[in-house]
Formats: sequence, structure tokens, C-alpha cells
Amino acid sequence: MEAEEFSTLLVRREIALIAELSLVLSFVSTYDIFHQISLVFSLAHLSVSISLTCIKVNQFIGHSATTHYDIFSPQRRKGHRENAENTG
Repeated sequence: MEAEEFSTLLVRREIALIAELSLVLSFVSTYDIFHQISLVFSLAHLSVSISLTCIKVNQFIGHSATTHYDIFSPQRRKGHRENAENTG
């Protein structure tokens, strides 16, 4: 599964979770409507923050996977050798 598909799936799951929590809170009689709304918005904010963080992490992972280079490659060792010779 690609990072974009995973991120989209994650956001959809979070939206479904918010809807389920809203439904559960609507049946809770100990809270008045303002507390329910406040709690739903707090959960929604947290959920969106988590989703955006996951999306950013997935984008970073995808970006670093495409720009990865081997630290033990001959070109890298050659560069270190040249730096060592130039500095001292």
C-alpha cells in the first residue's frame, strides 16, 4: 500500500471514529449538549492532528526512500578520502 493510500485510509478511519464517538456521546445523558459538542470538537481536533502527523511522516518516509543513498558506496568513501587528504 502506498503512503498516499495509507494516509487517505487513515483520515477516513479517523472521520468514522469521530462519527461513532458523536453518536455515543448523543446517548450520554450526564453531559449537556455544550459539553458533548466541546468533547466532539476536542476529539476531532486531536484526530485531525494525528492524521496530519501520519501524513507528514508518510511523505517523509516516501521522500527519504527516493533520496536514499548508501553511506558505504565507493563514491562516498572516495569523498571522505579526498576530504581527509585536503584537511591534513
